[in-house]
Amino acid sequence: MIRGTDSTPVRGPQSGGRGCRADGTAEVGRVLREARGLRPAGRYAARMMSLDPRAPIGPIRDLPRTPQSLTQVAGRMEDAVRAWRTLLSAPDGTPLTGGALLARRPHPQGWSVAQLAHHTADAHVHGLNRLRYALTTPGYVVQPFNQDAWLTLPDAALPVSAALALLDAANVRWAALLRGLDAARLDTHLTHPHEGEQDLWRLVAKHDWHLRHHLAQAQLAAQEGG
Repeated sequence: MIRGTDSTPVRGPQSGGRGCRADGTAEVGRVLREARGLRPAGRYAARMMSLDPRAPIGPIRDLPRTPQSLTQVAGRMEDAVRAWRTLLSAPDGTPLTGGALLARRPHPQGWSVAQLAHHTADAHVHGLNRLRYALTTPGYVVQPFNQDAWLTLPDAALPVSAALALLDAANVRWAALLRGLDAARLDTHLTHPHEGEQDLWRLVAKHDWHLRHHLAQAQLAAQEGG
């Protein structure tokens, strides 16, 4: 099962529009098209039906090793965080505090939309800190976290506004790092106990993907109930 950044390795959006429904389903088509690189088409509904909710945007893809690539990742992350906020907010911009959307799941064994939001925020902070540790600590070894166990802790029951605030704060630093770093510094390596040695290009690619992967799952859950 593809879930998060400390799962078994896998091979592998832009907020929107005025007049969105309170559950954000008006954004589903565009977010998923952007996430998967699709263009609008008359048979789009059939494509939506064919999405695998466990991997709606496909596998992690390696990044071009250029400064421009890092700038593009920063922009994608900012778009994804804004889309998360749109999905989880009422039309007036107030984060949802309840309702059917937050309890929906993209597939029967998946996390709820609320859990997806809290997990995504946790993982974005982990990724940020792993990047900073690896840049400043020679031979850095990642400390994995038990994703399911974290979602049993009391703070995972906080309103989704707490997840959105954490996501916003972490992403400000992600974007500053990606836009400010010399790209050559991403050739630095770290070691993940489950995944082995990898360079920081892979770490960045994984967290670029991770934000959009769980966003797309939450969008699919919203569409399913729509």
